[in-house]
Amino acid sequence: MRHRIFAKSGISLIVCGLIISIPATGQAPAARKAQSQSRGKNAVTKKWRTPWGDPDLQGPWSNTNLPTLERPAKYGGREFMTTQERAEEEAKRTQGEKGSFYDPSYADGRTSLIYDPPDGKIPALTPEGKKRKADESLRGDGPYDGPEDIDLNTRCIIRDPLPRIPRNYANSYEIVQAPGFVAIYQEGVHETRIIPLDGRPHIDQSVCEWLGDSRGHWEGDPGHILR
Repeated sequence: MRHRIFAKSGISLIVCGLIISIPATGQAPAARKAQSQSRGKNAVTKKWRTPWGDPDLQGPWSNTNLPTLERPAKYGGREFMTTQERAEEEAKRTQGEKGSFYDPSYADGRTSLIYDPPDGKIPALTPEGKKRKADESLRGDGPYDGPEDIDLNTRCIIRDPLPRIPRNYANSYEIVQAPGFVAIYQEGVHETRIIPLDGRPHIDQSVCEWLGDSRGHWEGDPGHILR
């Protein structure tokens, strides 16, 4: 896809490529392969737009990916694997997922989920970040004086903060759009992240929301989507 929606939550962002389109659900691998080959021969492109003219992203998505969050040293500064490396990762995935209940994962050729910064690494914490992490570590080990001392996932308030990193299961999303808004409904604890696109200012910083105070905009020509 050539169109992107940019959303920020008033916090420092690490750019991760996390969401991929869900392949044909319920089909056997042979059927999916035949369908893919057929699409390659008879592929057509179409501009997918909502009735009000925005790029249309609506539908089910998944962020189940093989690449690790940070780039392993063996890839150096390369953003993408070689053909051989990708085949080896796929072979390991196939073997590791046999008989498991985990969501099936896919190798898209990237060497890490983080692609900005270009080295694929999480930037060093600021002094304030280090202090906050130390405070959270102390609370996480107890003693627990109340439910507020337990992490948010255990309390079933949110599954993960942003960005949402793939796990072994519950990696699905539903994207719904309306004029001026994009909503991302998340599997797991079923939070809905609502992203206004109308240029409104952020809410007062004294108000803290579990998923941040998102704002987004479309950038560039949406182009065509292969289907």
